Amino acid sequence: MLSNRDRNLPEDVVIEILSRLPVKSLLRFKCVCRYWCTLIKSPDFISKHFNQENNNGHLLVHHYISDIDRYAISLFRDETLSGIPPLHENLDHLQIPECMGDVVGPIDGIFLVYTWYSDGDRMALWNPAMREFRRLHVLEPIFPPNFHAIVNVVGFGLDPLTRDYKIIWIRDFYEAIGDESGDDIDYPYYVVAVYTLGKDSWRHFDLLTIPTGGFIYNSLCDTCINGAYYWLCAVGNANQYRILSFDLRLEEFREIEVPANTGYIWGSLSLYNGSIGLFFCQSDVTMERVIDIWVMEEKGCWIKLVTVRPFPEFSRPCGFWKEKELLFESRTNELVLFNHETHEIRNLEMYGCGSFLGLWAVCYKESLVSLFGQNDEDGRRDYQLSDAVHDFFITSCR
Repeated sequence: MLSNRDRNLPEDVVIEILSRLPVKSLLRFKCVCRYWCTLIKSPDFISKHFNQENNNGHLLVHHYISDIDRYAISLFRDETLSGIPPLHENLDHLQIPECMGDVVGPIDGIFLVYTWYSDGDRMALWNPAMREFRRLHVLEPIFPPNFHAIVNVVGFGLDPLTRDYKIIWIRDFYEAIGDESGDDIDYPYYVVAVYTLGKDSWRHFDLLTIPTGGFIYNSLCDTCINGAYYWLCAVGNANQYRILSFDLRLEEFREIEVPANTGYIWGSLSLYNGSIGLFFCQSDVTMERVIDIWVMEEKGCWIKLVTVRPFPEFSRPCGFWKEKELLFESRTNELVLFNHETHEIRNLEMYGCGSFLGLWAVCYKESLVSLFGQNDEDGRRDYQLSDAVHDFFITSCR
């Protein structure tokens, strides 16, 4: 039933107007009346708001600000990327601890942030629009203390059947012998664990075998499509690659062939227009780096989108923007937008500082999905979240 405040407007008009507003405004408007509060928290409204046309085309950038010597996260709200975000705007709710530099996402506007420490691994889920962090407990290793993880690969996605969020954590261990030889022993399998948000629990899932010399790479962004997560894998010592996928509903691993070419130096996965996009780098006869960009229309079916001959300042790809533009980091650590049809280059005036994790950019849509459920009273929940965020910052950055 509508409140006295909006009786003059039909209910569907109220819903339509509210669904076009930013999350920051809607969080305040929950206090207007009980009806609005219930509406804004309802699953149907959350879905409608997330899928609005105007909730599209944001670019979230993690970058370095040299004059204050810290990393920050800025948001391009204009899908044309024509307006440079103010670098020194106080966006506290968009800040994550500097030491939590690894980010996967977004899924429904939610990111997984994580880092690996000698004294323990740390993970959290993060919804920037809702200003929510949810720190996750981390599964204890199944090995004795002398085993150490040398590879940590993650995936984050949504189970299409249960509508529950899952994290896939893949680790490669070695055993530190500690004798005079200094030789360590590699464990012959990758160890896989799966976390389910609805149950707030981890479980050891499987031992994954990758062929000799194999290696699994984290993707440039959250490469989760249609209930499956994808990683690029090196499967030997001759620059050969495959795609490893994990079905979030069936919880099964599968392998997918990639376009055949033995001359690739390295590869990366990203998302392109709702499909898996694949960067492959090779050198031509002049030793100039050439980037082949492929798109997977369906599993195992690849179409070459374009071959890009990078200009001298090219360093590494950071992902796709829209259908025709490529985000990359220059050799001077600047974030640059390159249109592969017109060859137009735009400097977005965002900088890293030489670290692979220092500069990244992802397409982003605001979301009303809460990491803490809808059962608590708003004021009480906000108070508890404030304490949780404080605890997360302190314990993660000590």
